[in-house]
Amino acid sequence: MVRALRVRARPHPRDPSPRVAIAIGVLALAAAVASVMPQLHANTWIFRDGRFYVNVATTIVEDLTLDQHAFASSWYTGTLGWNRDLDPGWSNVALGARGEHWPKHPWIHPLIASPVYFALGLPGTLAWNLLMFALIASGLYRFARAYAPPAPAALAVALFVMGTAILQSAYDFSVDVLMLAAFAQGLAAVLVGRGVLAGACIALCVIIKPTALMLMPALVLTIAERRDGTTLRRSLAAGTIGLLTYAGINWWMYGRPWWSGYNRTLVTQGGRPVVADHLDAFATPFAEGFDRMWSGYYGLVHTFTAMVIAAPGLIVLLRRRPLHAIGAILGVAASLLVFAKYAYEGHRFHWPALALLVPSIAVTLEVIEHAARAIVMRMRRVSHAPRSAGLVAAIAIAGGALVALPFGPRPEARVLASGAWGERAMELARAIGLEGTGAAVAVVLVHLVLAGLLAARTTRILERVVPSPIAAFAIGACALVPEVREACLAGGPVLATSALLALGLERLCADRRVIAAVAIALAMIVWAVAPSDGEPASALTTLARSFDEPSAIRLIAPWIAIALPGLVIAARREARTGLALLVLAIVAVFPRAGSWAPITTIALAAPAAVSADAIATWIADRARGIDARRAGVLVLASIAALLVIGGVRRVVQAREPFRVASYEGVRRAVVMHGEVPCDFLAWEHLSWECSHFDSGLYGMVGLAVSDPPRVGGEPRELMVVPTGRSGQERRVIWDDARAGRELAIHWAVPDGLRGDALVLVRVDEREVGRFEVPARDDATIHELVLATPGVGDTARLEIAVMPSAGRRHQATVALDAIWR
Repeated sequence: MVRALRVRARPHPRDPSPRVAIAIGVLALAAAVASVMPQLHANTWIFRDGRFYVNVATTIVEDLTLDQHAFASSWYTGTLGWNRDLDPGWSNVALGARGEHWPKHPWIHPLIASPVYFALGLPGTLAWNLLMFALIASGLYRFARAYAPPAPAALAVALFVMGTAILQSAYDFSVDVLMLAAFAQGLAAVLVGRGVLAGACIALCVIIKPTALMLMPALVLTIAERRDGTTLRRSLAAGTIGLLTYAGINWWMYGRPWWSGYNRTLVTQGGRPVVADHLDAFATPFAEGFDRMWSGYYGLVHTFTAMVIAAPGLIVLLRRRPLHAIGAILGVAASLLVFAKYAYEGHRFHWPALALLVPSIAVTLEVIEHAARAIVMRMRRVSHAPRSAGLVAAIAIAGGALVALPFGPRPEARVLASGAWGERAMELARAIGLEGTGAAVAVVLVHLVLAGLLAARTTRILERVVPSPIAAFAIGACALVPEVREACLAGGPVLATSALLALGLERLCADRRVIAAVAIALAMIVWAVAPSDGEPASALTTLARSFDEPSAIRLIAPWIAIALPGLVIAARREARTGLALLVLAIVAVFPRAGSWAPITTIALAAPAAVSADAIATWIADRARGIDARRAGVLVLASIAALLVIGGVRRVVQAREPFRVASYEGVRRAVVMHGEVPCDFLAWEHLSWECSHFDSGLYGMVGLAVSDPPRVGGEPRELMVVPTGRSGQERRVIWDDARAGRELAIHWAVPDGLRGDALVLVRVDEREVGRFEVPARDDATIHELVLATPGVGDTARLEIAVMPSAGRRHQATVALDAIWR
């Protein structure tokens, strides 16, 4: 047994093929897409700093400039009454050497993403962010694989990416996700001897956040441990060239090579524009900052609790690979020390440093795997034990759920959330002498065992047709997604049935027919007698009712899409395994499963892994033999294709009639609140915000895409144009709109809002029409057609809204204007 527990001291060779890493990247992308689908709504992933990055991407693709005068200039130059003292947290602008308004935040992020944004528009920002998860997972797997066997390395990546707060940033346009992707790929490049790529990736991290320089000792120690002088020299050379280029750009933009936007942040003090330096923000008392960083709202103890698993592996690595272990310790310690002094809080600041611990997590799982195998061999008195990827997947689920348990709702609330099932389970627990919290904890533990059984047996089935690390990552990553983890804690008939069915099917594939028959029979009994909520209904009615909730179908839709080809491929590789995966998939989408969609994704992830493996094999076969030159050509060709797509899209848009209530109409609008410009575009609402002068979503001029205006109870694609809160006039101007012979205006008072307004329409500064808006909504969209003879191909259009004569209230009208 001692011999079985002994961990190998020699380094693990890297995988001979990128197949596994690519498959893990595909699965990570699928999991990230599935995690954002339930909350998907137009533009709502653009918030916080993401709004500023979209501003920069917009000026790049529209005007080929980084200058930000088009957005929020009045914050820094005008007297608005609220902007007398504006701190750096408000600002997105850095003062250039010649008075330019450059971005405060790293402009490299929107610059790199701009081809995707040019091609796909605003949805491209979310697509770009999700794509980064594929790069993060594939890079970290190649990194961890150098220190641990394949399955533990894959599960370590699943735990780090899906079992922490990182996944929360999938629904975002985040520079931190890009930085982690670059860091992960840089680490992987270091370990495979690609020094130029490693240097470029790490330089990108430093460009994004200069604080990444504190991780350099860890990287140097990692390279030094491999005694690869060529890689070290090439990475240092490539990184130096990248940073010197960036320094030259900074010199031109800000006046000093060592200055970036963070050193020249434009703020106001006493009503005057001044420059602030973010270095001054590193002045928080250490004890106060560390306590907030550790247990605050974004505290690491809540968001990265799973990282405690790295501790045993780090101890092993101190003996096995001491330089890397020391480098990881130094990197994490430096990150904690530096950002404890920072005025702003965020676990995202620590992502790259914590990524250095992924090999330690993998080694911990490797030790657990060795221990489990030794115990099985001792108990069964056999000379070998089966592969334990399924057991490790079960440990990942149970560990992740137990980590979440102390910080979520009380156990009683979790159990009773499952309705009739939870109530019946609590009754059974009380029948055996348990009460209160003890009964709820017992039920939760049973659910965890069932979740572990489902994961372990599904992984064992999957290992028959795909490599072990792909199987382990697919099931482990899916089970660690917060929605799935929470659903497993609540339990339910789908969890019990799926777990027993997975056990039976796995035993059937292994020719253990007696156990298989018993497990499948138990699954059918549970399915038949399990308590259900609501009135009994037919199978078709129940199915329709289950999937009537958009969140349920959205969560499993990405898994279904990628799972369908996998079922066919699995059947071709091994008919019995393909049939087992098909049965699990059918149960996953069967009536009554829709309300338990998070759990069913575990069953759907198995055939999805087969599809990912096939995709990875296809990509790896075609990537074999591609040198750096061909790779560069491929990248340039991809960028060219995106530019062509974006160009075609713009040509089509240019031929369409001008519409006020469209993206183009909002983007090109100039909005005035009296004499105050409303020059901040809230992209998540696609509305122009006149900060501190607006009152809520319907106090802004725009499409309000996050909650569209309703007329007669139906959402309508109309532009909301309100007056000020005290009746101040709002003017919306388009200086160069495509004109026609007549202007058709459709207008209404949105449901629940007050009208009682006068609307004036001017063309080339000449009034062409006006109309009165009634005081109350009448569930009707009215139409007014105004003749505009004599205008050219383009004209200046202005729509002004003001309260009816003598009134001082906020009046709102929703309208669209189309020139034809």
